[in-house]
Amino acid sequence: MRRAWLAELWIIGGLFAAGVLIGYFAGAMPWWVAGAGVLYAAFNLRNARRYLGWVRGGLNDPPPDASGLWAEVMHQVLQERRNARDAAREADALVEQYERSVQALPDGIVILDADLYIRWSNAAAQRLIGLQDPEDRGQHIDNLLRHPEFTDYRQRGDLDRFIQIPAPTIVDRVIRVGLVPFSSGQYLLVCRDVTERVRIDRVRRDFLSNVSHELRTPITVLGGYLEMLQDATDELPDRWKRPVDAMHGQALRMRHLVDDLLLLSRMESLEQPDTREEIDIDRLAAQVREEAVALSGAREHRIELEVEAGTRVSGSVSEFRAMFSNLVRNAVQYTAEGGLIRIEWRLDEDAARFVVTDEGEGIEPEHLSRLTERFYRVDKGRSRDAGGTGLGLAIVKHALLHYDGELEIESEPGHGSRFACRFPRAIVIDSPPAPSPLAPSAPCVEGSGAVC
Repeated sequence: MRRAWLAELWIIGGLFAAGVLIGYFAGAMPWWVAGAGVLYAAFNLRNARRYLGWVRGGLNDPPPDASGLWAEVMHQVLQERRNARDAAREADALVEQYERSVQALPDGIVILDADLYIRWSNAAAQRLIGLQDPEDRGQHIDNLLRHPEFTDYRQRGDLDRFIQIPAPTIVDRVIRVGLVPFSSGQYLLVCRDVTERVRIDRVRRDFLSNVSHELRTPITVLGGYLEMLQDATDELPDRWKRPVDAMHGQALRMRHLVDDLLLLSRMESLEQPDTREEIDIDRLAAQVREEAVALSGAREHRIELEVEAGTRVSGSVSEFRAMFSNLVRNAVQYTAEGGLIRIEWRLDEDAARFVVTDEGEGIEPEHLSRLTERFYRVDKGRSRDAGGTGLGLAIVKHALLHYDGELEIESEPGHGSRFACRFPRAIVIDSPPAPSPLAPSAPCVEGSGAVC
């Protein structure tokens, strides 16, 4: 750039020096100096015209001859043009490579705009959903995925999870689909063929269900005869009393395990609750507390209950009882003697929660994400001693799925645990009426959790 400026100054200096010298010897110096200026302006106009013609031609031809600053300007423009072409080629190569890589994915990918109109799709999506590219570009995704569950999922905007629906164009195939927001006002529709996994899950559920049904009868018979032997303990030899008690305890544990397996298998096979009825939360929570007191027995836990009065929900009584009972039973089993267990039913603006808080040993953070897995135990020995089957939280999780709910778990070693069933507010039938300031206060019941 410095060299261009020096060349330009030499041109200006040369013209004006020539004008001064000629004017000095020929006379009329101002006219000759003015002529030098006009000549310099004409020179620049000529270069500007050539530059404009070169630019209008698309910069495809070699730049015109020029000197001074004009030569530097044309060189810089030509260099920027070459850099832009190289960058465009690299961008095209990256886009082509990106498209090839996305086309090779086994998962279907559909790019949607903010209004869910199709902009692009890969081969897997075209096969799983039945898209045709480029014919279906510009179509709304609802025109291709017309399953009611997908429409409901999209309208609710519940984008934190994926759903399973039948493949629209492939018979007996199941796909897992979900919308993923990306960029600004755009979405990725991701779909995957999960037919084999669904089949394996069905085989596993059928196997567990069949085995549980087959085990139920012999376990019931064994348990019945062992109870008879226990009732006739006076007639048993002393050396048989302890083995009979141990066998009866194990038979009882196996019966609970079979019952839990059957309950879990039934829940997994249903997409919605098997029955819908009005459930009185006050009564159900009170029954669960009574069961907890009986289970606590000589350990004398302090069990408090606080329920918003008058709440009724729509659902299956057996499923709600299973959820509440399993959470409370776990709290009783893993809380030290005399510890506090608090049972609550709370209503928020957008949710209802059944909360069980205990003063147990707490759970290490690395175990929290796996607590709802079948047969997962933080402490296997302690769980078996407490009589647990390892299926309680799995039952709670699958029951919550029937109500679009979720299980919230908070725990810290040495500071107890908090388990909460979070339900959408839509399951509540009758919200509790607001208390009148003139109404008499409810009587205080010891152990209810109310402040007396």
